[in-house]
Amino acid sequence: MKTLSGLVEQTKVCLLFFVAVLLSLTVNAQKKTMHAAFVGTRWEPSTMMGGGMTSTQVIIYFRPDGTYTHTLGNNWQKDIDGHYTIVPGSILLTDNKGEKETIPYKGDGSFWYDRTSVYKKEPSNKIPPGYYSFSTSSGSGGIGSGTNAPYVGGRSHKGFQFNADGSFTSGTSSSTYISGENVSGYGNKKRDEDGTYTIKDGLLTLHFNNGEKSVNSCFTSDAVSSIVLNGTTYYAEEKDAKKESAAASPKSAPVADAASAKAFLKKVNQANGGKQLDEVVTAKLDYSMGNGAIQIITLLDLPQSKIRMEYRRNGQLMGIEQTDANAGWEYANGKSTPLTPQRIREMQDVFFHGIFNLQTSRLNSLKLLSAPKASGEETTLVVGTPDGTVLGWAFDKDNHLTGKASKIDGKPVTHFFSGFKTVQNIVLPFSVKEIRDNKTFTYVFSSFEINPSLGANAWAKP
Repeated sequence: MKTLSGLVEQTKVCLLFFVAVLLSLTVNAQKKTMHAAFVGTRWEPSTMMGGGMTSTQVIIYFRPDGTYTHTLGNNWQKDIDGHYTIVPGSILLTDNKGEKETIPYKGDGSFWYDRTSVYKKEPSNKIPPGYYSFSTSSGSGGIGSGTNAPYVGGRSHKGFQFNADGSFTSGTSSSTYISGENVSGYGNKKRDEDGTYTIKDGLLTLHFNNGEKSVNSCFTSDAVSSIVLNGTTYYAEEKDAKKESAAASPKSAPVADAASAKAFLKKVNQANGGKQLDEVVTAKLDYSMGNGAIQIITLLDLPQSKIRMEYRRNGQLMGIEQTDANAGWEYANGKSTPLTPQRIREMQDVFFHGIFNLQTSRLNSLKLLSAPKASGEETTLVVGTPDGTVLGWAFDKDNHLTGKASKIDGKPVTHFFSGFKTVQNIVLPFSVKEIRDNKTFTYVFSSFEINPSLGANAWAKP
């Protein structure tokens, strides 16, 4: 009989395998030199509400002349940080000081570098039409600072709409939050003038209608879910995210044993609450993160796809995030601003792709990409698309959901569920771990309230 820790490790191995599958990495033949940039995001714990982590771009750009640099910004074509050679199984770096480093590399589309995975991007000659954006957040003081200093946080958002006719539009927005004994804040938005663009061999030139010109580096990959501009990754955000996601989902042959798959999903539903689970319409979740530093209350309305997350520190309201299907807003310091489509998808992934997706009505609409498959003695794996988003689920021997893996705008996210308790005959996890690029966050739940009455006041802005 396996120990609990053994089961957890088995689940982790299975789900991390799902992450690799979902990233769809393509192995290519190795060359002695290459012309490509490898770009990734290293995540670090953050005190910023809602986001959970702050990110750092990791870049290494290899030129065909055997030089490399760590920038794709100003002077990216000329800056040299050292030289490299490619040998079977490795990339050998020699920096300008003569220091050497060996990177394990199998010749495919990614490798591990500077404490994170970096993925191959090549100089672009075209940008598929669409909207590309990035958001950042940061914070200081308050939680984790070791002082009584007020919490100060900021968020910024920038995006480009590239059109097939060679035109573009761009826009930016930012906000600052200050909490403590005194609470204040501000937000601002800016829309740049429209213009036209040209792109060749990784050089993107923006010609603004006001006469200004901007020259940028631009790298993409074959599976264009993002572009890298001046070293910053901009993720594609489609106007109809669910429709586009479904269209881009991996195609698969029909599951060979549909009857067996249907029977397994019925067992999953029954094991996690059956009729009582199916009758859940609303829920109220009370939990914390950061060893209790931040308290969170979440309201769910499943039929309406509504989520409301209220953040508090020491009982004081820090802010609110709320989604209603594909729209959403955040509130802090007396100001309300729209949520980005990426943040909306992150919230929906957490709450609608877990235990509540095991309702019979949702399982009936699930498109299976693989039949349930045993992995070892204790875990069963399922890959499917409940709403166009590709998910990998892991169930234990009791058919309880112990983990899931998914991608949000091209970024892998993995969740592990444990500490199961029964509430109104529904099996619910009271501990959830989230992993992004090997960084882990733990959410500890204190209570689940099933089908509370949530009137209009519960969803109102302060």
